[in-house]
Amino acid sequence: MDNYEERFDEWREKGRRLGLVVPKTTWGYVLQDCDGIVIDEREQLSRSWTRNAYNALILQLGGGVTQNTTFGIGKMSSKDTAGSIVPVGTNIGLISNVGGDGSPSYSNETVYGYYGGANIATYGIVVGSSNAAENFSDYKLTTPILSGSASGTLVYQASTITEAWNGGALEYTSTFKRILNNNSGYSVNIGEVGIYARGSYNTAMYIRDVISPVIEVIDAAQLDIFYNITLAYPE
Repeated sequence: MDNYEERFDEWREKGRRLGLVVPKTTWGYVLQDCDGIVIDEREQLSRSWTRNAYNALILQLGGGVTQNTTFGIGKMSSKDTAGSIVPVGTNIGLISNVGGDGSPSYSNETVYGYYGGANIATYGIVVGSSNAAENFSDYKLTTPILSGSASGTLVYQASTITEAWNGGALEYTSTFKRILNNNSGYSVNIGEVGIYARGSYNTAMYIRDVISPVIEVIDAAQLDIFYNITLAYPE
């Protein structure tokens, strides 16, 4: 753990004692070769929530906000992965989303949220080949890697989602995992990873983390990639 993460954890504990909302997000991966031998692994703090995520959060905590049809500083809107701008109220929130039929849908369902089905590279945890610098207003991966077995692709498995309550630390954690298999016959380099959240009307990227150094997924290798989102409660 580097000094930043140590200072963050100290600050987060102070926030918990003061009754402040201080979430912690980490991402990481385990890379195995064709024989199941671990050849690389990593876990680190994520500091890359996007403007889309912040706008969704104030929508949830604020109980409704003035909606805008432009995207940028001070504007309550969402830019989806296709580049279209929609009022933030029609996109999925971090906690739940009310669909067109008035029913709530949560992140652990297979219709909305951070879940991505098998062979689907447009929802859930997604990866790309670019390591272009992060930008708060990023709305999609720079160079997404598609699902498949052709050169430059990876086979996306269905997401798995687990939730856990730690009574001792007073923490609730949601963990999102996805397995990617390289059946292309060539190495595939990964320079970015993110979360695409699927809403009732569009799909928005909530996180984009640049990977340095890049991950080389050799032929026939398996990459298990995950995000942990943890919230400490005051009591």
